[in-house]
Amino acid sequence: MRFAGICLILLLSPAIQAETRTPDLNPYRMVYVAKYNGMPIEAVRELSVTSDGYRIQSRAKNFLGRINETEDFTVNGEGRLLPEHYEYDRSIFGIKRLETLQFDRSEGIAVSQRKGETRKIPLEGNLLGPVSYQEQLRQDMIWQEPNLSYAVIIRGNINQYEFERVGEELLETAAGNIKTVKLRLVREADSPRETWLWMAPDLNYRLVKLLQVEEDGEHYEMLLKEASPVTPVARKGESPAALSSAAADDSVSGQARANQINPGTRDNDVSIDSRLSADSGVDNLADTPATFRSGNSP
Repeated sequence: MRFAGICLILLLSPAIQAETRTPDLNPYRMVYVAKYNGMPIEAVRELSVTSDGYRIQSRAKNFLGRINETEDFTVNGEGRLLPEHYEYDRSIFGIKRLETLQFDRSEGIAVSQRKGETRKIPLEGNLLGPVSYQEQLRQDMIWQEPNLSYAVIIRGNINQYEFERVGEELLETAAGNIKTVKLRLVREADSPRETWLWMAPDLNYRLVKLLQVEEDGEHYEMLLKEASPVTPVARKGESPAALSSAAADDSVSGQARANQINPGTRDNDVSIDSRLSADSGVDNLADTPATFRSGNSP
């Protein structure tokens, strides 16, 4: 019986290895053209490698001020993101605001500091930060996870975000026509607010479009303008060897797509409409499940 059990484990081990998660954390840069009630904004999102792990950053700037949002994270053996430190830095009309969220895993708590108030949140379950949960959503889309639900610490509170797939759509963008999967943020049945996301499989499920409608009818829309080239990653059920072969066969056409999607580089500073002011309601870039946000939490 013991021998039979060992044989069963050996037979199953290749299948188990094939399911190992390989997160796509290759550095990228995305530039978006956005509109808030018809007013133009340009936004940038970047993923980079650090000495301790990874960093994802969103930023916006104009003559009135700037907003920077940064989160550092690592990855565990299961491919799940582990946030380490989040920082929101804003300066509008010379009025500065700094908000931080520190994940202290040795103590089992996350420490939120905002407006002079400190909150300690027990680290129970897979709690994510205001930016890292968006990256985890992208990883889960790559891995075709059926459950897209996330517990997120925002402004010292734990919010639960759940997304559902609603179909596919071909979008026309400045980077070309892009096939996307459309997602909806699940809300209460009587909620007038709506949040929709379009993520592109050919861009390893990076965000291509966001549409958010508020209770008063105001809306925020964001559409891809430029994207850095894509590095292929193994999807569920694909072997690394098959991936390498496909990448080699597609090297010429892949480079052509990269040239189309990434027409050029731009300065790191980006413009944002004059609505970005101290009393504009643009308070925290974590307010909606997208690259840049405005208004209240989802």
